[in-house]
Amino acid sequence: MTEGNTGELESIRKGLTGWLETQWKDAAELEVSGLKKPEVGASSETLFFDVTWKEKGTQQTKALVARIGTTSGPQVFQVYDLAKQYKIMDTLGKTDVLVPQLYGHEDDPGIIGAPFYLMGRIEGRVPMESPPYHMEGWLGECTPEERSQLWKSGIEAFSKIHKLDWKAQGFEFLDRPERGENPLDQELHFYQEYYDWTREGRTHALCEEAMAWLQANKPQNQEPVSVLWGDTKIGNMIFQGTNCAGLFDWELAHLGNPIDDVAWYMMLDRCLSEGIGVPRLSGLLSRDETVAYWETVSGMKAVNFEYYEFLAYYRFSVIMYRIISVRKETGEWPADDTYDVWNLATNILEKEMALRR
Repeated sequence: MTEGNTGELESIRKGLTGWLETQWKDAAELEVSGLKKPEVGASSETLFFDVTWKEKGTQQTKALVARIGTTSGPQVFQVYDLAKQYKIMDTLGKTDVLVPQLYGHEDDPGIIGAPFYLMGRIEGRVPMESPPYHMEGWLGECTPEERSQLWKSGIEAFSKIHKLDWKAQGFEFLDRPERGENPLDQELHFYQEYYDWTREGRTHALCEEAMAWLQANKPQNQEPVSVLWGDTKIGNMIFQGTNCAGLFDWELAHLGNPIDDVAWYMMLDRCLSEGIGVPRLSGLLSRDETVAYWETVSGMKAVNFEYYEFLAYYRFSVIMYRIISVRKETGEWPADDTYDVWNLATNILEKEMALRR
């Protein structure tokens, strides 16, 4: 999917209608309508829509979401594995982790122009990141007490993932032994390869210095291993009031030390405030309070938090390097701008690197 113009949306509507008719054998007079992109909280590869049909003479309706892959053009990641994301959510759906109900996955790009999967729409609100919720939006209208409860509810939601027995639940497919002997080595190998792929002959001196530090200072103790969400942030959560009702976006899920998710949770929030020079909203738990609350609700101890905190700043910096490079390539960003190198992520990474030099 690309621009989402009227003609393209109509083609997608027809494709989804035909596909659902083959999947829902008992659905008569099935119609797909109201296709639209979400206003906040999701990428351009997401569409909302409604399905109505009759089943045994009774009118039925569902509000669904289509997560759509890409088949051409520059991408943020080398591989966008929708099947893997679907498998993660399907496996989590058998646990108490708050994921949407799933309604099928399709690898054939011929149906709507790209692979896709369907999931139920969870009603609620998502804290927006463009512009960041620290600057404007409904989160700023909440009281400090409400924001505190919302932040804690997010921690409670993702800590459920960490408490799973990843082997017993069938998450061996997240192991990447070809990249390293343990999850940390695998993650470092992935991001070194990712950096080499995205820089296209250029050099990002700060990111290279950070990776050298990460390699030289790897924790030597035996670390706990859990399933990690990978993109742990309130911008990937749906809230009903101050309660988290659902988690979405699983493309960064992997195995590792569960404190990694806590570090990413704090990192992203700091980048969206200090990284762009705006005050952080009051009521949101501090760094130390966040770690302590996660320890309380997960029943685990934070191990090597500072290392994973620095790793989070590095990873986000490399991802931002790629995102802006893609936008330059597509003409969405000025070609001579330096935001790919100096941005909300690298502003913080530089401060953290300075403490380690």
